[in-house]
Amino acid sequence: MNLTNIRRGCLEGCILEMIRKEPTHSYHIYMQLKNQGVLKITPQSVYTITSRLEAKGLVKSTYVYSSIGPNRKLLSICEKGDQELVLFKELWQETTEHINAILQAG
Repeated sequence: MNLTNIRRGCLEGCILEMIRKEPTHSYHIYMQLKNQGVLKITPQSVYTITSRLEAKGLVKSTYVYSSIGPNRKLLSICEKGDQELVLFKELWQETTEHINAILQAG
């Protein structure tokens, strides 16, 4: 069974929520996900997802000064991202209820 598409969709929603809670950097998102052990993830996966979210207009980035190296890209959620996140949460709730009902029926 290939779970790549499920993971990808879940990660987009989770990353949007993480950015909504506080503007952050892609690497910080990666470290939070890794520390929580929720899903197998690589830094490149997070960068790819955050770039895709930015291209869709769901998040925006600004560069902030860093005293320890190059300026860092800070991600924050846009209004369109907030709306997309609400839809994701509704769909997630509905989907998990249906899947759980099927899996627990046996």
